[in-house]
Amino acid sequence: MFEGKALKDIIGNLSADIPDTHFSVEAHHQITDLLPSEMVEIIKNYFEDLTIQNILTVDGIIQRIECATSTFTVDVIPLTEWNEETPCGELNIVANFSEKYRFINLITVNEINESVPGLKLFRKNENLHSSTLLTISFGVTAQTLINQINYLLETTQRLQLSLFDEKSNSVN
Repeated sequence: MFEGKALKDIIGNLSADIPDTHFSVEAHHQITDLLPSEMVEIIKNYFEDLTIQNILTVDGIIQRIECATSTFTVDVIPLTEWNEETPCGELNIVANFSEKYRFINLITVNEINESVPGLKLFRKNENLHSSTLLTISFGVTAQTLINQINYLLETTQRLQLSLFDEKSNSVN
């Protein structure tokens, strides 16, 4: 159950120890897993078009970090228990297309899945989503993580543009 804290309080608590002039996770740092505060820091410092909207917690365990870009929303979903005492090494980053894309046919979805590496399109609750799995293991740099998230964001944005037909104001 969401604990009812204001978003500012949650984000403030997660990143209170991080000075404005210093990043605890720099692009060249090797990482093995991430704490929620480190993921919040990465989102805030390395993605200008990605804004944190909410952090959903249940019994002190983070279920997802909800973000938004100018054209779609993004969820950072841990695949294991995740809180400030328990870092996570596997995250699913899911971009949620707008409702206009809910009627795209499955043939197109399958063609995109076959032709676009590192990204999977799928339907859930009648909506279209794109996803990438981030496995953080020893030796991976923060820059690799940043590049993978950036790839998802840019590819999803390009897919939205290529699938949308302006003339008919609908999805191809």
